[in-house]
Amino acid sequence: MKLNNFFKFIISISLPILAGIIGSIFTTPSIDLWYSTLIKPALNPPSWVFAPTWTSLYVLMGISMFLVWKKGFNRKDVKIALLIFITQLILNSVVNNFFCCSQHRWSSNRNRFPLVYNSCNNYRICKNF
Repeated sequence: MKLNNFFKFIISISLPILAGIIGSIFTTPSIDLWYSTLIKPALNPPSWVFAPTWTSLYVLMGISMFLVWKKGFNRKDVKIALLIFITQLILNSVVNNFFCCSQHRWSSNRNRFPLVYNSCNNYRICKNF
C-alpha cells in the first residue's frame, strides 16, 4: 500500500512530537526538584520559552523527515537517512532522561557521545538531499 503525502506528513510530524512527549514525561518532574536549583547564567531564558521552542524544533524535525521520505522509500539513501533520523529521535529522548534523571551533569554529558556521533553521520549522509 502506498501512502500519499498527506499521511506521510502526519506521520512525520507525529513521530518527533511523540518523542518529545516521551522525553518530557521523564524530564518534567526534574524541573522543580533539580533544574530550578542550578546556578544558571544571566542569559538563561525563562522557563516558559522551552515548551514552544522544543515543540517548534520537533515540528521542524518532522518536516525534515517528510521531505526526505517523500523522495521515495524505495531508495536506499532514503531508508538510511530515515533510520538515522529515528535513531536520533530515540537518542534525544534517552539522553534527556540521563541528564534530568541522573541529576549529575558530568555523567550525563558522557552519554551524549552517541547523540553527537549520530548527528555527524546524519549530516554526512543527508547533505546530498
